[in-house]
Amino acid sequence: MVSILCLAYNHEKYIRQCLDSLVCQKFDHDYEIIVHDDASTDGTRSIIEEYAEKYPDLIKPIFQTENQYSKGVKMAETLLYPAVAPETKYVAYCECDDYWCDEYKIQKQFNALESNPNCSFCVTKVLKVTEGGESTNEYLPPNDIKGGIIKSREFIRMTCYERYAFQTASYMHPIKYEREMQSVPTFIQICSAGDMVKLWLYGDKGDVFYIDEATACHRLESMGSWTERIAMNEKLYIEHLENMIETAKEYNKYTKGKYNAYCKYYITQRKWMVAHYTEDYREMVKKEYRKYFDELSFRERLFAFLNVYFPHIVMVRNFILKRKK
Repeated sequence: MVSILCLAYNHEKYIRQCLDSLVCQKFDHDYEIIVHDDASTDGTRSIIEEYAEKYPDLIKPIFQTENQYSKGVKMAETLLYPAVAPETKYVAYCECDDYWCDEYKIQKQFNALESNPNCSFCVTKVLKVTEGGESTNEYLPPNDIKGGIIKSREFIRMTCYERYAFQTASYMHPIKYEREMQSVPTFIQICSAGDMVKLWLYGDKGDVFYIDEATACHRLESMGSWTERIAMNEKLYIEHLENMIETAKEYNKYTKGKYNAYCKYYITQRKWMVAHYTEDYREMVKKEYRKYFDELSFRERLFAFLNVYFPHIVMVRNFILKRKK
């Protein structure tokens, strides 16, 4: 059996397309769809209730009266995994602003994992679509990857070196890891991005099977999405980057330094992003960020250099510009 886990929050505009793509799956075995609504303030809940009534054998709704995300509750570990049916063997995901575009998606992933017991995770190609659902002709992962088995170490390297290489709507993995877990690792407890820790956790458990076919669609800039909320709030964005730095440090401890070089690369890249976003010029010109600094335009590099070594010139420039206004 496969359990599909779905998170919804103010997804009234998109959730019908999501649920329609899940209930139409052609699968040789049983599956269930657990839909968690985090106290939406629009019509999301009523739509979920409508689908639960129409597909009572498939859809299991969970409704919150208070927003759990804002309280720091870990949705999957605290609310979704405990609701999974005892007979479930694999778990898949689809947030309710995304949707699947292959009616054989879970069948293909089920077959891949069943045929490759050394694989702890299965991911697929994902098509990026606009907020209105139109194709951008761009995919995740952004680079061409041969379908088949990706060795565990190479997969972890990819997740650290490629920004958002694999998208959540494509994930499937055995539920046994959650059931066997004595306690939730610190890197999962503290992380603000559940998709990243899933890549790191299951990628470390074994090899990964990649299906080089677009089976799902990821909606860009959807209203109410976690990504949109982060992008629209400078403070939240910086906090997220700093959180991911700490998460990577904890993951490095969890894996006893097995991926130390990859974690170090990931941490350095996020530190650079914080420095660049906050215009911390003294931090930006440090030797450890030379790779990223050299990618800036000549104008940006010059301005950073002047701010650090000749700040009085910048002060005069700013004073003149202010007088002109």
